Amino acid sequence: MNNTDLISQTFAAENSQNYNLIIRELSDGFVFEVNEAASGQRVAIRTTSQKDFEKLQDEPLLQLVYNQAKIITKNLPFAFVPKEFFDEEQAHFYLPITKVQQKRANVEIMEIEKFGVAGIFNYREKIEIQNIISEKIVVSHPLFELLQTAESAVEKAIFVEIASQNMYIVAVDGAKLLSVNAFEVKTNEDIAYFLLLTVNQLNFDVNEVVIEIICEGNKALLTLLKKYCLITHHEINRVKL
Repeated sequence: MNNTDLISQTFAAENSQNYNLIIRELSDGFVFEVNEAASGQRVAIRTTSQKDFEKLQDEPLLQLVYNQAKIITKNLPFAFVPKEFFDEEQAHFYLPITKVQQKRANVEIMEIEKFGVAGIFNYREKIEIQNIISEKIVVSHPLFELLQTAESAVEKAIFVEIASQNMYIVAVDGAKLLSVNAFEVKTNEDIAYFLLLTVNQLNFDVNEVVIEIICEGNKALLTLLKKYCLITHHEINRVKL
């Protein structure tokens, strides 16, 4: 059952080795994105509510051989630590999980030079969809992806991604990382509340701060947010065709 199937006219399956595949895990399915490896331009996207991994074997976008494949997982414990205090050998101890879980943790680390922090998250040892992809797959966290986007900021800015019932927020002031957070949301009002809470906690002026939203074509949400915030960027279905 596919909810979205958008393919650019420039997409060519026979040239799949020139593309990168990004798989976003949602609470109610997956999003498959195909981007040009050289430019990052999105050329295909597919959203499915199918979570039966055997049936995903027939997903057309998973049949191709890519330059790189990445899965961005959901609801994983995370921590961000200033690099001067970070000890890679003790990385699992920074995570907000029990001591028993820490001993079994599979830790992924990403250093963000611009902000002077190390990001850590704990991922499941076995992600079943990895068995479907022929090439090695990179595991990432939604907040890591947002931080990479935030590296382009030169002023006060808030970056938000809404994925199913998960909301991820990164706030920066140029090269200074101010806030990294994740919330469970069920309504547009929940999203507006947590965004405005972040703005108020950081004493940002909503008329001056740059706010970028990545969501799935939620026009009602955008209408609600425009009452309070200046939204300078909106990416519908995470793809421009």
